[in-house]
Amino acid sequence: MNIQFERTGGFAGLRLIATVHSDTLAPEEARKVQAMVQEARFFELPATLSHAQPGADRFQYTVTVETKERRHTVEIA
Repeated sequence: MNIQFERTGGFAGLRLIATVHSDTLAPEEARKVQAMVQEARFFELPATLSHAQPGADRFQYTVTVETKERRHTVEIA
């Protein structure tokens, strides 16, 4: 499983990207990550989640989870 996390926006507009490859984790950590993805029902989330009230300088997040079987990206405003 590969997980890519990207945060953009905020006051300074800085971009932060992190990627986790479960095969580089210890087996117990990899199981925990997989369990968290399943418990969050990540693959059932809509492609876009947004806040009811817009706001200046808020962070925006993009999370992509990829397995052998599927890939899903969620953008959170």
